[in-house]
Amino acid sequence: MNDKINDSRLYRSPKLPNDETPKIVQAVEKHINSGGDAVSYWTPHVAPTLYGNTIAKQASLLWASSLDNIGSHRGRINMLQYGEKGSGKSILLEFWTRELECETVSNRSTKASLTVSLNGRNPQPGALARASAKGYLTVDELHEFGHDQRQAMLQAMESGWYHVSGAGYNAKLPSKTRILSACNVIKKFTPEFLDRWDFKIKYHKYPKDELKRIMGTIIDRGTEEVSQHNSGLGRYIYSLRSFIPEMDSDMKKRTKELIDWVIDETPDNELGVRDNLTYYRAIYAVARLNMRNVTEQDVAIGVNICLDVKKTQENKYDF
Repeated sequence: MNDKINDSRLYRSPKLPNDETPKIVQAVEKHINSGGDAVSYWTPHVAPTLYGNTIAKQASLLWASSLDNIGSHRGRINMLQYGEKGSGKSILLEFWTRELECETVSNRSTKASLTVSLNGRNPQPGALARASAKGYLTVDELHEFGHDQRQAMLQAMESGWYHVSGAGYNAKLPSKTRILSACNVIKKFTPEFLDRWDFKIKYHKYPKDELKRIMGTIIDRGTEEVSQHNSGLGRYIYSLRSFIPEMDSDMKKRTKELIDWVIDETPDNELGVRDNLTYYRAIYAVARLNMRNVTEQDVAIGVNICLDVKKTQENKYDF
């Protein structure tokens, strides 16, 4: 293992019986040392039953590996998936729910609550607060949740806590979590709410030629059983959680130059500090995924994924 990867601050999760984490980490290190990167290594393992949608898969890797904070700024990446029914949004969401064994909520459940469940004298914290334990929350059918629930989510995404009151209950609850959500429509969402999502990925129907290829693969497979996917991605993500990459003065200069270029190429009506902070969060997430301090390769990968995410909203996407 070379010096670029071998950083003494890299956290190794406690060894469990039959824990394969060290082997998983070594396999990624080998790929990186041969000139690759962790994004390209892990992308094929993300939601393998979801055909195509490479951009969404890559973005979700950065969502999972994002830092809690970068200095005084939020490091956690939040990701919103939206688009037509049956386009695969829930498949990615369900994959990460299983892979990270994280808190999940859907308004299809009558007892679902993002904020708090007020059951008589025994109020219970909602999913936003419960998710703080592991730092991940997946939310399906987000458009079906009420405005007050989404306002609490907005507060949690920005500040790491939210306030709830009602029926004699008044509390400020912690919610330092990364949120991955899915919904069909976003027209009822306020501009402020939409603005808090770092990645907004629009799903589209498959082009006819791609749909033919997908169906051909399914038909060829027939009744063949597909073995359960167990790449170790979740263990790998958790093994990195205490590792905080750093950026030296030279990389700060190069990063500022690239961000300046992005700002120059962005239409004036789309400029905003929050949008550009997403590039910053993405860069650090890539570096953490690669188990190293920030390199020029990490900067390029992080910025390019952000730009690709924006293309999904313009019907420009790569299956």
